[in-house]
Amino acid sequence: MAGLVGIGKAGVWQIDVDEVDTTGESAWGLTVLHPQFSLQVPLSDLGVVRQLLTFLIEAEGNRESFVLGSALGGEVSIIRDEGALRFKLFNAERVGVGEFPGLLEVLCQESDTATFRDAVRDLIRDLS
Repeated sequence: MAGLVGIGKAGVWQIDVDEVDTTGESAWGLTVLHPQFSLQVPLSDLGVVRQLLTFLIEAEGNRESFVLGSALGGEVSIIRDEGALRFKLFNAERVGVGEFPGLLEVLCQESDTATFRDAVRDLIRDLS
């Protein structure tokens, strides 16, 4: 059976976990919704959601990062950036013209950091 298994909301954020009917490694999909962007990442383990919350609570230093998973052939990371969060998709393996790596970064406002953490916490409550 496939479909929505959990949802977390806080502030401008919504985070969904869907069960994916697949024969591949990933059994779940994580969707992060923000007014400025949306992100979908396959998950092979729901424990990643708890690990993400731990990172959001404990990461204090600038440029600390958490690898959320992979999407579009690249690595998806969340990086602490002077109190704000930076979502980064980096693909060094499938380089483009002239050996130029694929890169996408979205920097969220510092005020979005606490509400993102709260949305992850809400998602974990819903998954329990």
